Amino acid sequence: MGYIYSKNSELTFNWRDGSLPRTTSILIVDENFGVLSLLSNHRDEDFWLEVNNDLVENIYDIRLSQ
Repeated sequence: MGYIYSKNSELTFNWRDGSLPRTTSILIVDENFGVLSLLSNHRDEDFWLEVNNDLVENIYDIRLSQ
C-alpha cells in the first residue's frame, strides 16, 4: 500500500501520501482496518515529506493513546 510506520508493537500504520498541484493527501490504515484520510489545500514543495512524516507520527501517538 505504501509506507509502514510503527514505534510500538501494539500498533502499526500503513500510510500513503498523494498530491495534486498545491494539494496533499494522506491515507492511513491501521492493523484493525481503521481508516483515516486527510486532504489539505496546501503543499510546501520543499518540506512536504518532512511535514507528512511529522503528521503521521503525531496521528500515531494520538491513536496509540486511545
